[in-house]
Amino acid sequence: MINSCKEDLIREFEMKDMGFMHYFLRLEFWQGDGELFMSQGNYSIEILQRFHVEIYNPMETSLATN
Repeated sequence: MINSCKEDLIREFEMKDMGFMHYFLRLEFWQGDGELFMSQGNYSIEILQRFHVEIYNPMETSLATN
């Protein structure tokens, strides 16, 4: 189904399949085994730098899926 959709889009628009998306609209994407991860880490750092925030304490966050 995905390949069929890609073929339809290629016929209609000038485009090419560049593989898995890594960065789109300031979102970062990466894949794990059967999982898809999304982050805005670089965007967060860019905002902190824009407002000259020199001291910040980054921390990891996770979503519980229980």
